[in-house]
Amino acid sequence: MKTNVFFAFFSLALASVISFSAMRYAANGFVLFYSIGYGFLFFLVFFLLFAVRFNNQRTNINVKTICLGFTFVLIALMIIFGFPFAAINAFIIVNSLAFLVFLGLVYFVVQNGTEKS
Repeated sequence: MKTNVFFAFFSLALASVISFSAMRYAANGFVLFYSIGYGFLFFLVFFLLFAVRFNNQRTNINVKTICLGFTFVLIALMIIFGFPFAAINAFIIVNSLAFLVFLGLVYFVVQNGTEKS
């Protein structure tokens, strides 16, 4: 596994821009928590999508495909929880479950890729 430092900073900058726009978009009562949570999640996804490269090409493609799909899931969740009727409890539960599913998928793909090589 190799990490590109330039793309790591690019991922951080892109996540910061999305986090700021999420903060400006949110019409709920937990704007700061909303923007910090999505900033962290987007940074993790973009870091795996752009900055990390695995030695096994199949693992690399699978992780990047999962990250791209999860990006669309995060954007949909960000839009849903940006409305005023969103509750912070539902926000925490749904995003935590989505985050755990994402980490589980990435872990499974990486472990499966290292066993075959």
